[in-house]
Amino acid sequence: MPHIRPATVDDAAAISTVLLASIRQLCVADHQDDPAALAAWCAHKSPDDVRDWITSGTGLRVALQGNEIAAVGAFSAKGDILLLYVGPRFQGQGHSAALLAAMEDELAALGLYTAHLTSTGTAH
Repeated sequence: MPHIRPATVDDAAAISTVLLASIRQLCVADHQDDPAALAAWCAHKSPDDVRDWITSGTGLRVALQGNEIAAVGAFSAKGDILLLYVGPRFQGQGHSAALLAAMEDELAALGLYTAHLTSTGTAH
């Protein structure tokens, strides 16, 4: 079972790496290697962008495999799952499911019993 915890600013570079690798390698069916689609999707996911998300209070969470970030998720206090990505090496190992369940539990603790997630074709 992966360990789930809030992201810290020290995680920003690793989170950015997971996000970009997941988009580029696992979401090919969605972006079809189209340079413009990839550029748009990968925009605003640099370590500096991730640091800004963390310091702004976005509910950014990580799933760890040992000391390595295996998956990244984020939610808003309104009940929106903002993102959920798994690193390519960790695909199919339950990290995303565990992270989603943990975020749902946190939302329930806030009194929100309905969450909203817009998913890619790949995730379906």
